[in-house]
Amino acid sequence: MAWAGDEPEPPCLAETQRLCPRVPVGLVQGCLQGHESELSARCRTHVSSIHTDIDALDQDCSADVARLCPTPQTAAGQRVACLVEHRDALSPRCSKVIEAQSAK
Repeated sequence: MAWAGDEPEPPCLAETQRLCPRVPVGLVQGCLQGHESELSARCRTHVSSIHTDIDALDQDCSADVARLCPTPQTAAGQRVACLVEHRDALSPRCSKVIEAQSAK
């Protein structure tokens, strides 16, 4: 699959295609983490950054997710999308996490 535009290829595209070709989108992060020793340095850095972001969401936004997003968040990005949708009702801690992640 060719990557269109002037942007560089996504950091883990080759690894995802090679190591996790049949893994559902919401589970690719876990698959890549399971193959950490086989990842390029660029992909390993990207996976680590996402892992840090997920940890921050889990630590600072779990109560907000339970309160504002009662439907199970199973696809990639659904939890963050729900929190962004309810941005005005977030706790201060969770709001900071979402703002920081949105700025990336």
